[in-house]
Amino acid sequence: MQVSCMAPYPFSFANTLENFRRVFPFLSEEHFTSYQGTQEYYIYKNESNQIVVESFDEDRYPVIYADISDERIKLEHNIHAGLKREFVLKKLHVPNYRIDIRVLEVECCYERTTYYFQNGLLQRILVQSDNQSIFNPLPSGYREAGYLRGWKGEKLFAEKGTEFLQPVAFLNERGDTIIPRGRYEYIGCDSIAPIGLVAEPHHGIVALNTRGERLFEVMQIDNFQPDVVFDGRFRIIGKNKLVGYADTLGNVIVQPQFQCALPFKNGRAQVAYHCWKSSEQDEHWTWMSDEWFYIDTLGRRLPDKAEQDKR
Repeated sequence: MQVSCMAPYPFSFANTLENFRRVFPFLSEEHFTSYQGTQEYYIYKNESNQIVVESFDEDRYPVIYADISDERIKLEHNIHAGLKREFVLKKLHVPNYRIDIRVLEVECCYERTTYYFQNGLLQRILVQSDNQSIFNPLPSGYREAGYLRGWKGEKLFAEKGTEFLQPVAFLNERGDTIIPRGRYEYIGCDSIAPIGLVAEPHHGIVALNTRGERLFEVMQIDNFQPDVVFDGRFRIIGKNKLVGYADTLGNVIVQPQFQCALPFKNGRAQVAYHCWKSSEQDEHWTWMSDEWFYIDTLGRRLPDKAEQDKR
């Protein structure tokens, strides 16, 4: 079953600078260079708003950060600052018994959106986008999870105050302990909806479902960080350390069978049944193989360019 992403992404990935100038004439525009490794970016702001627009492609600019408290700036579902809390929570499918929530954080697909309420009104919206990870950063302050990653079903929440690589328990929305403390360790994933990531002692990073069941081991890419999601897929580890792919709902899409496999890009991934590391001594290495080929997002082998040219 596919579930659509419902976190309210405020601006299109294909929004041009001209569109921003037209849509936000009440914001002043500033042009900068060399921002977080990016050669060019723009900021639209006034006293209370700031929208950072980064160069992405020819005439295409994704929003990478937005701090919004102006009613004229609207997100999807027609949400903007100044709305009543009840209306916002209803639009985000938050249960009625959480009506007194002060700060609501919603993480889905490529962005994390945080809503701040005061005196029953939405005062400020913080959007951090272009994040393709299923890894939830450690929250600061009081935050509750709402409609996580477009998932409408049961959700589990990590205990508050858990430190990185310390034992963690997960509770359901009624406060019942589903995953007891001590079985797994916390790596910054604050929710399971419908899957979440934890550290399993002596086994690395693993994915769990809302019943507390272990689904599979997840590939680590750097300093105990899980693989990121591209084209709805991330890499998992099976028997004999072979690599496959799963989706963010916890379904194994491509069974672990490859000795080496790269992330998906534009609907295809490069894989090989036999490969070796460029250097066993170097901390930074790459996979090497004479047998690379491509698969699609369902694991079907794609013809190489020479075969396609013959058709």
